[in-house]
Amino acid sequence: MYYNPLYIVDLITLEKQQLQAVPEDMEQSPESTWVAIHSPGRNNPFYHYTGGEDTLKFTLDFYAVGQTQQDVLLRAKWFQALGRADAYTGQPHPVKIIWGSIMFQEAIWICNPGKIRWVRFNGEFSMLPSQAYMDVMFKRVTEKNVDLNYIRRITT
Repeated sequence: MYYNPLYIVDLITLEKQQLQAVPEDMEQSPESTWVAIHSPGRNNPFYHYTGGEDTLKFTLDFYAVGQTQQDVLLRAKWFQALGRADAYTGQPHPVKIIWGSIMFQEAIWICNPGKIRWVRFNGEFSMLPSQAYMDVMFKRVTEKNVDLNYIRRITT
C-alpha cells in the first residue's frame, strides 16, 4: 500500500508541515448565505443570494518524536501563527492543503486555528506535553468569482 504524505504548505514562506497522523474525519461545510426580503401581504419572502463560503474542519494529532519533546509545542505554534497577522507588516498567509493527489489540488485556504488539548505531560522534559490535539478550520479563498463548473470539479 502506497501512502501519500499529507502537508499544509505556507504559500508565502513555502514552509510546510507534514501531518503526523491522518485525521480520523473531516467536516466540509459549503454554505450559502441568503437574505429574506419581506413583501407586504406575501406569506413567504423573496430570497436574495448574497454569497457563499467553504470551510474544512479537522483535528490534528501531534506527538513527540524529538529528544527534547519540544516538537509538539513547535508544531502547534506553527499552526497558531498561520492564523495571525505578522504584527503590522503582513496579513495571515494563505496555505495549500496537500491531501493526496486529487482532493483540494487547486484550492487555496486561510487557516483559522482552534482549541488545543495538551496531553501526556513529561516531568523529565520540563513538563512539556508528549502529545496534543488541535482543531483547525480552513476557509477557501479565491482570486476570482468561481463558476459552477469550477465548484463541481473534484480537485477544488
